[in-house]
Amino acid sequence: MQDKLFHTRNAAFAIYLILSLAALGISAHWASLTTPEGLFLDFEGIGIVASALSIIVLSTFLFVGAFRKNAALTIIAVELPALIVLSVLFLAEGAILNDRIKVEAPFGCNDPFRFSPFGMKICQELVSLRGLSFSIFALMIIYWLPLLVMTIIELTQGRNVFTLSVREVEFSLHSQTHAQAITNGVMQEMGPKDPNGDLDHQHYDLAQQQQQQQIQLQQLQLQQLQQQQAMLQQQNMQQGRQEV
Repeated sequence: MQDKLFHTRNAAFAIYLILSLAALGISAHWASLTTPEGLFLDFEGIGIVASALSIIVLSTFLFVGAFRKNAALTIIAVELPALIVLSVLFLAEGAILNDRIKVEAPFGCNDPFRFSPFGMKICQELVSLRGLSFSIFALMIIYWLPLLVMTIIELTQGRNVFTLSVREVEFSLHSQTHAQAITNGVMQEMGPKDPNGDLDHQHYDLAQQQQQQQIQLQQLQLQQLQQQQAMLQQQNMQQGRQEV
């Protein structure tokens, strides 16, 4: 378990580093375009800070963890808060970008009535940065959430693993099982929803509307029929009077 968790940690940190480098590059490019004009947008600052911190912190964790055991910088009490803070920063970056894209590009980046060819390219960079931010956030949660759950469970059982590094800690099977179950539940809630439920409601509402329309049509036809019968009765009465 120790080696597996440690290798998982290293692989996860390496992926975060690669994605953070890409996010930093896009954020820096945006800053280079807006800074000469005296502008500095909110998502640029958060993107640069989150990406730069991620690169510095994660590379330090990887380097120190590879050469030193139980170093102060790699204990769980240090790594967990750092990862949580980084994931929150990337979540904020993704949320800000999502709101901006909805306002600036409601019909997508390939709208020729709204963007020039250069504007389309810049818009696509924003979409890519949003995807990177949410991806880093989700991937970080996949790692630190089960680690947090296992650590808390171990604490409730009298084992203080906060002062140990991932390389040295050994979690019980009970902790691993509960952490996996909780993580799966959280990721399912965060993931895309099954549209069947919404479709069922839509079909039900559509059927109700069609039924109401049919009832209204039948009532209208009945009223027309009653009016025709009344007119026939009046005509018959008039003919009877004329004959008399």
